[in-house]
Amino acid sequence: MKSYDFIIAGGGCAGLSMAYYLAKSNLSGASVLVIDRDEKTQNDRTWCFWQNKTTAFDTIVSKTWQSIRFAGTRGTRIFSTNHQPYQLIRSADFYAFTKAALQEHTNVTFLQADISQVGEDEHSAWVVANGERYQAQWVFNSCFNWRQWQAEAGAHHFLVQHFRGWIIETAKPAFEPQTATLMDFRTAQHGHARFMYVLPFSTNHALVEYTIFSPETEPVERYETVLSQYIQDTLGVEDYTIVETEQGAIPMTDMRLPERAGQRIVRIGTAGGAVKPTTGYAFLRIQAQTQRMVRQLERTGAPWSKSKARSRFRFYDRLLLNILQHEGEQARGIFEALFQRNELHTIFSFLNEETNLWEEVRIFARLPIGVFLRALWRVYVQPQRVKNAPVWYPATNERRWI
Repeated sequence: MKSYDFIIAGGGCAGLSMAYYLAKSNLSGASVLVIDRDEKTQNDRTWCFWQNKTTAFDTIVSKTWQSIRFAGTRGTRIFSTNHQPYQLIRSADFYAFTKAALQEHTNVTFLQADISQVGEDEHSAWVVANGERYQAQWVFNSCFNWRQWQAEAGAHHFLVQHFRGWIIETAKPAFEPQTATLMDFRTAQHGHARFMYVLPFSTNHALVEYTIFSPETEPVERYETVLSQYIQDTLGVEDYTIVETEQGAIPMTDMRLPERAGQRIVRIGTAGGAVKPTTGYAFLRIQAQTQRMVRQLERTGAPWSKSKARSRFRFYDRLLLNILQHEGEQARGIFEALFQRNELHTIFSFLNEETNLWEEVRIFARLPIGVFLRALWRVYVQPQRVKNAPVWYPATNERRWI
């Protein structure tokens, strides 16, 4: 049985980030094993985020938008993002960048294998992959089983942020390359929150995506019918070619996903609660989580730390998930009020959980209060068991835009 200082189970965003920061730390001489069933060379997903600080991955940002558009039934508003640019990183570039950096460290080993078990005993933690057992002082696990979580969810909310998008090329210039449409609610709601998302890469090349927050996914034909209508009727584009298709889903839940899974087993990434449950944004949260753990390992020899109390943001998330579950059509009015009555830096700070209580009071004062009061009643006065949404397992060739 081979032994390592650290085993990283799962070589996606969280796993490779953890390995990267370990290699850049005072622990760079430690032996590390990274296990994943895939080679991680394909562009299987893409991460979008806003940032006002430099990161280790600035050189692989493939697109930056200088303004953000929000559109709804009450009109359109365009925000400058000069101080918090909206950026995109392709997963293929991220995998290549982190692996190239890690290849300089001979003490880092990559293993392509299926992980069947993660556990620990009184002396160490261990991982079984392709029938072989590997042990380490610490195991960082980004693997997860949504079916098990769903079975244990109880009264917690479960929805799915599901989407289908086309990357299109138009015969004539049709897009503003510096302006990304974060949300366009000028589409029928049909009982659930539905909006369009447009990321232009040039004047005639863009991703156009249809996103829905609901308990159920929909047949492919429904997404594509709406996409076709939106491109023709709202964007005014008739002559275009579909270059690529995007489809996927992101589970949305207020179920607690603790980082600690044992005395020496640590959950990271989605498995460790790094995804914002009401938005699906994860990239920067994963960077913050893994960097914090590496700093704690340097200081104390253990990755645990007391994170800042975020109970009120969990409360906000739970209310919004309840609204999305029971009054999905009301979400359009909530997002329209949020974007029409606040400045972008305030919105982004709130979504990043960086606002103070007074700022949050002012934000909620500008939102339709009745729908939140009804959610409060449902959650705390007359709680009901929430019907769980279907479990979604991503195909290996799907890409996630978050």
